[in-house]
Amino acid sequence: MDFKYDIQRKSAHDLVEILQSENDIVRIVDPVSREVLFWPAVDRGDLDFPCFECNAVWGRAERCPNCSSLEAVKLKQRTFKVELSNNRAFWVQSRPMNMEGRECVLETVNDVTEGLLVEGTDRGKVVDFIDSLNALIVTDALTSLFNRRFLDDFNHRLVELERAGIRVNVAMIDLDDMKDVNDTYGHPAGDAVLKDVAGFLKLHYSSRDEKRECYAVRYGGDEFLVIDVGSDFDAFVADVRHRYDNMRRVCYYDDIEFPFSLSCGFASSDEYGWDWNALLDAADKRMYADKRTH
Repeated sequence: MDFKYDIQRKSAHDLVEILQSENDIVRIVDPVSREVLFWPAVDRGDLDFPCFECNAVWGRAERCPNCSSLEAVKLKQRTFKVELSNNRAFWVQSRPMNMEGRECVLETVNDVTEGLLVEGTDRGKVVDFIDSLNALIVTDALTSLFNRRFLDDFNHRLVELERAGIRVNVAMIDLDDMKDVNDTYGHPAGDAVLKDVAGFLKLHYSSRDEKRECYAVRYGGDEFLVIDVGSDFDAFVADVRHRYDNMRRVCYYDDIEFPFSLSCGFASSDEYGWDWNALLDAADKRMYADKRTH
Protein backbone atom coordinates (compact mmCIF):
# COMPACT_ATOMS: atom_id res chain seq x y z
CA MET A 1 0.00 0.00 0.00
CA ASP A 2 1.46 3.36 -1.06
CA PHE A 3 0.55 6.59 -2.83
CA LYS A 4 0.05 4.73 -6.12
CA TYR A 5 -3.23 3.28 -4.85
CA ASP A 6 -6.29 5.28 -3.83
CA ILE A 7 -8.29 3.62 -1.05
CA GLN A 8 -11.82 4.61 -0.07
CA ARG A 9 -12.36 6.01 3.41
CA LYS A 10 -14.60 3.13 4.49
CA SER A 11 -12.08 0.54 3.30
CA ALA A 12 -9.29 2.35 5.16
CA HIS A 13 -11.37 2.46 8.34
CA ASP A 14 -12.19 -1.24 7.98
CA LEU A 15 -8.47 -1.98 7.63
CA VAL A 16 -7.70 -0.09 10.83
CA GLU A 17 -10.41 -2.01 12.69
CA ILE A 18 -8.92 -5.31 11.52
CA LEU A 19 -5.34 -4.35 12.46
CA GLN A 20 -6.39 -3.28 15.96
CA SER A 21 -6.60 -6.89 17.08
CA GLU A 22 -2.84 -7.38 16.69
CA ASN A 23 -1.39 -3.90 17.38
CA ASP A 24 -1.31 -1.63 20.43
CA ILE A 25 -2.09 1.52 18.44
CA VAL A 26 -3.45 1.86 14.91
CA ARG A 27 -4.41 5.19 13.39
CA ILE A 28 -4.51 7.13 10.14
CA VAL A 29 -2.76 10.49 10.27
CA ASP A 30 -1.70 13.39 8.11
CA PRO A 31 1.81 14.10 9.47
CA VAL A 32 2.19 17.30 7.43
CA SER A 33 -0.85 19.04 8.94
CA ARG A 34 -0.54 16.96 12.15
CA GLU A 35 -4.14 15.78 11.96
CA VAL A 36 -5.47 12.47 13.21
CA LEU A 37 -7.88 11.31 10.51
CA PHE A 38 -9.06 8.10 12.17
CA TRP A 39 -8.27 6.64 15.59
CA PRO A 40 -11.11 4.40 16.79
CA ALA A 41 -9.53 3.64 20.16
CA VAL A 42 -9.85 7.33 21.06
CA ASP A 43 -13.38 7.54 19.68
CA ARG A 44 -14.37 4.64 21.95
CA GLY A 45 -12.68 6.28 24.94
CA ASP A 46 -10.09 3.50 25.32
CA LEU A 47 -7.26 6.05 25.13
CA ASP A 48 -7.00 9.51 26.64
CA PHE A 49 -4.89 11.33 24.05
CA PRO A 50 -6.71 12.41 20.88
CA CYS A 51 -4.00 14.86 19.69
CA PHE A 52 -1.37 14.12 17.05
CA GLU A 53 1.71 15.02 19.07
CA CYS A 54 4.02 12.27 20.26
CA ASN A 55 3.05 12.80 23.88
CA ALA A 56 -0.15 11.11 22.79
CA VAL A 57 1.85 7.91 22.47
CA TRP A 58 4.96 8.09 24.62
CA GLY A 59 4.85 11.22 26.71
CA ARG A 60 6.78 13.66 24.55
CA ALA A 61 5.67 17.29 24.29
CA GLU A 62 6.75 17.84 20.70
CA ARG A 63 7.03 16.02 17.42
CA CYS A 64 9.92 13.57 17.24
CA PRO A 65 12.87 15.10 15.36
CA ASN A 66 12.94 11.94 13.22
CA CYS A 67 9.20 11.52 12.65
CA SER A 68 8.80 8.21 10.82
CA SER A 69 5.40 9.14 9.37
CA LEU A 70 6.73 12.39 7.93
CA GLU A 71 9.59 10.41 6.43
CA ALA A 72 7.10 7.95 4.90
CA VAL A 73 5.32 10.83 3.15
CA LYS A 74 8.60 12.27 1.94
CA LEU A 75 10.04 8.98 0.66
CA LYS A 76 6.67 7.57 -0.45
CA GLN A 77 7.51 4.22 1.09
CA ARG A 78 7.14 2.38 4.39
CA THR A 79 9.41 3.45 7.22
CA PHE A 80 10.26 1.72 10.49
CA LYS A 81 11.62 2.96 13.79
CA VAL A 82 12.36 1.75 17.31
CA GLU A 83 11.43 4.45 19.82
CA LEU A 84 12.52 4.29 23.46
CA SER A 85 10.60 5.87 26.32
CA ASN A 86 10.52 5.22 30.07
CA ASN A 87 12.57 2.04 29.70
CA ARG A 88 10.12 0.68 27.13
CA ALA A 89 10.79 -0.08 23.46
CA PHE A 90 8.18 0.69 20.78
CA TRP A 91 8.17 -0.55 17.21
CA VAL A 92 6.68 2.05 14.87
CA GLN A 93 5.64 1.29 11.30
CA SER A 94 4.39 4.03 8.96
CA ARG A 95 2.77 3.14 5.64
CA PRO A 96 1.93 5.90 3.16
CA MET A 97 -1.51 5.70 1.59
CA ASN A 98 -3.84 7.76 -0.55
CA MET A 99 -7.29 7.98 1.05
CA GLU A 100 -9.80 9.46 -1.38
CA GLY A 101 -7.13 11.66 -2.94
CA ARG A 102 -5.46 12.74 0.31
CA GLU A 103 -1.90 11.68 1.14
CA CYS A 104 -1.82 10.23 4.64
CA VAL A 105 -0.14 7.53 6.70
CA LEU A 106 -1.33 4.36 8.38
CA GLU A 107 0.58 4.12 11.68
CA THR A 108 0.98 1.08 13.88
CA VAL A 109 2.76 1.26 17.23
CA ASN A 110 3.59 -1.71 19.43
CA ASP A 111 5.29 -2.06 22.80
CA VAL A 112 7.94 -4.69 22.03
CA THR A 113 9.89 -4.43 25.27
CA GLU A 114 9.23 -7.97 26.41
CA GLY A 115 9.57 -9.49 22.96
CA LEU A 116 12.70 -7.60 21.94
CA LEU A 117 15.36 -10.30 21.65
CA VAL A 118 18.88 -9.20 22.46
CA GLU A 119 21.99 -11.35 22.21
CA GLY A 120 23.81 -11.53 25.54
CA THR A 121 22.77 -9.98 28.83
CA ASP A 122 23.74 -6.32 28.43
CA ARG A 123 20.35 -5.02 27.33
CA GLY A 124 21.22 -1.50 28.48
CA LYS A 125 23.89 -1.09 25.82
CA VAL A 126 21.41 -1.99 23.10
CA VAL A 127 18.92 0.55 24.45
CA ASP A 128 21.62 3.23 24.52
CA PHE A 129 22.64 2.34 20.97
CA ILE A 130 19.10 2.63 19.59
CA ASP A 131 18.56 5.91 21.39
CA SER A 132 21.79 7.38 20.03
CA LEU A 133 21.06 6.06 16.53
CA ASN A 134 17.68 7.83 16.47
CA ALA A 135 19.40 11.06 17.50
CA LEU A 136 22.22 10.71 14.97
CA ILE A 137 19.79 10.63 12.06
CA VAL A 138 18.95 14.31 12.53
CA THR A 139 22.12 15.48 14.31
CA ASP A 140 25.36 16.89 12.93
CA ALA A 141 28.28 14.71 14.08
CA LEU A 142 30.76 17.54 14.73
CA THR A 143 28.57 20.10 16.50
CA SER A 144 25.65 18.01 17.86
CA LEU A 145 23.23 20.56 16.37
CA PHE A 146 20.36 19.53 14.11
CA ASN A 147 21.37 18.80 10.50
CA ARG A 148 19.96 19.29 7.00
CA ARG A 149 17.78 16.19 7.29
CA PHE A 150 16.03 17.80 10.25
CA LEU A 151 15.44 20.85 8.03
CA ASP A 152 13.74 18.68 5.42
CA ASP A 153 11.30 17.50 8.07
CA PHE A 154 10.77 21.00 9.43
CA ASN A 155 9.96 22.23 5.94
CA HIS A 156 6.87 20.01 5.98
CA ARG A 157 5.73 21.69 9.20
CA LEU A 158 5.32 25.06 7.48
CA VAL A 159 1.94 23.96 6.14
CA GLU A 160 0.74 23.38 9.67
CA LEU A 161 2.24 26.63 10.99
CA GLU A 162 0.75 28.66 8.16
CA ARG A 163 -2.69 27.16 8.79
CA ALA A 164 -2.40 28.10 12.46
CA GLY A 165 -1.04 31.56 11.64
CA ILE A 166 2.08 31.00 13.75
CA ARG A 167 5.04 33.21 12.86
CA VAL A 168 8.35 31.65 11.80
CA ASN A 169 11.59 33.62 12.13
CA VAL A 170 15.00 32.53 10.87
CA ALA A 171 18.52 33.78 11.45
CA MET A 172 21.30 32.77 9.07
CA ILE A 173 24.65 32.93 10.86
CA ASP A 174 28.04 32.62 9.21
CA LEU A 175 31.57 32.54 10.63
CA ASP A 176 33.71 35.33 9.16
CA ASP A 177 37.06 34.51 7.56
CA MET A 178 36.82 30.80 8.25
CA LYS A 179 39.33 30.05 5.48
CA ASP A 180 41.90 32.30 7.19
CA VAL A 181 41.38 30.45 10.47
CA ASN A 182 41.94 27.08 8.80
CA ASP A 183 44.97 28.32 6.83
CA THR A 184 46.57 30.03 9.84
CA TYR A 185 45.84 27.64 12.68
CA GLY A 186 44.82 24.41 10.94
CA HIS A 187 41.51 22.64 10.40
CA PRO A 188 41.33 21.24 13.98
CA ALA A 189 41.32 24.85 15.19
CA GLY A 190 38.57 25.61 12.68
CA ASP A 191 36.55 22.71 14.07
CA ALA A 192 37.08 24.11 17.57
CA VAL A 193 35.54 27.43 16.49
CA LEU A 194 32.55 25.62 14.98
CA LYS A 195 32.03 23.75 18.24
CA ASP A 196 32.27 26.98 20.24
CA VAL A 197 29.60 28.65 18.11
CA ALA A 198 27.43 25.53 18.14
CA GLY A 199 27.62 25.34 21.94
CA PHE A 200 26.57 28.98 22.20
CA LEU A 201 23.60 28.47 19.86
CA LYS A 202 22.50 25.25 21.52
CA LEU A 203 22.59 26.89 24.94
CA HIS A 204 20.36 29.79 23.91
CA TYR A 205 18.29 28.48 21.01
CA SER A 206 17.27 24.93 21.77
CA SER A 207 13.95 24.93 23.58
CA ARG A 208 10.36 23.85 23.01
CA ASP A 209 7.32 24.73 25.08
CA GLU A 210 3.70 25.73 24.51
CA LYS A 211 4.53 29.31 23.47
CA ARG A 212 7.84 29.09 21.64
CA GLU A 213 10.09 26.71 19.75
CA CYS A 214 13.75 27.33 18.95
CA TYR A 215 16.05 25.11 16.92
CA ALA A 216 19.77 25.53 16.21
CA VAL A 217 20.92 23.87 12.98
CA ARG A 218 24.27 23.43 11.28
CA TYR A 219 23.25 24.46 7.79
CA GLY A 220 26.52 23.50 6.15
CA GLY A 221 30.25 24.25 6.43
CA ASP A 222 30.57 27.34 8.60
CA GLU A 223 26.90 28.37 8.30
CA PHE A 224 24.31 27.97 11.04
CA LEU A 225 20.60 28.52 11.17
CA VAL A 226 18.40 29.48 14.11
CA ILE A 227 14.69 28.78 13.64
CA ASP A 228 12.28 30.54 15.97
CA VAL A 229 8.59 29.65 16.02
CA GLY A 230 6.08 31.95 17.67
CA SER A 231 8.14 34.98 18.76
CA ASP A 232 7.82 38.63 17.76
CA PHE A 233 10.28 39.18 14.91
CA ASP A 234 11.83 42.40 16.24
CA ALA A 235 12.25 40.82 19.67
CA PHE A 236 13.91 37.78 18.09
CA VAL A 237 16.39 39.95 16.14
CA ALA A 238 17.16 42.03 19.23
CA ASP A 239 17.70 38.88 21.30
CA VAL A 240 20.16 37.35 18.82
CA ARG A 241 22.10 40.59 18.51
CA HIS A 242 22.17 41.14 22.28
CA ARG A 243 23.44 37.62 22.96
CA TYR A 244 26.06 37.98 20.24
CA ASP A 245 27.25 41.28 21.75
CA ASN A 246 27.78 39.47 25.06
CA MET A 247 29.28 36.32 23.57
CA ARG A 248 32.91 35.40 24.25
CA ARG A 249 34.30 35.60 20.72
CA VAL A 250 37.71 34.10 21.39
CA CYS A 251 38.57 30.49 20.62
CA TYR A 252 41.03 28.67 22.85
CA TYR A 253 42.66 25.73 21.09
CA ASP A 254 45.71 23.91 22.50
CA ASP A 255 48.23 26.66 23.31
CA ILE A 256 46.79 29.28 21.00
CA GLU A 257 43.88 31.68 21.21
CA PHE A 258 42.38 33.78 18.45
CA PRO A 259 39.32 35.97 17.97
CA PHE A 260 36.46 35.27 15.59
CA SER A 261 33.32 37.07 14.48
CA LEU A 262 29.91 36.22 13.03
CA SER A 263 27.62 37.75 10.43
CA CYS A 264 23.83 37.46 10.71
CA GLY A 265 20.83 37.85 8.44
CA PHE A 266 17.17 37.64 9.47
CA ALA A 267 13.83 36.92 7.81
CA SER A 268 10.27 36.32 8.98
CA SER A 269 7.07 34.80 7.65
CA ASP A 270 5.50 38.21 8.33
CA GLU A 271 7.40 39.46 5.30
CA TYR A 272 7.92 36.37 3.13
CA GLY A 273 5.09 34.06 4.13
CA TRP A 274 5.67 30.44 5.07
CA ASP A 275 7.81 29.77 2.00
CA TRP A 276 10.93 28.01 3.23
CA ASN A 277 13.07 28.85 0.20
CA ALA A 278 12.06 32.52 0.31
CA LEU A 279 12.86 32.75 4.04
CA LEU A 280 16.29 31.16 3.64
CA ASP A 281 17.14 33.20 0.55
CA ALA A 282 16.23 36.49 2.27
CA ALA A 283 18.14 35.62 5.43
CA ASP A 284 21.15 34.52 3.39
CA LYS A 285 21.25 37.77 1.38
CA ARG A 286 20.97 39.86 4.51
CA MET A 287 23.71 37.83 6.16
CA TYR A 288 26.09 38.62 3.28
CA ALA A 289 25.09 42.29 3.45
CA ASP A 290 25.98 42.24 7.15
CA LYS A 291 29.30 40.57 6.34
CA ARG A 292 30.22 43.39 3.96
CA THR A 293 29.91 45.92 6.81
CA HIS A 294 32.58 44.20 8.90
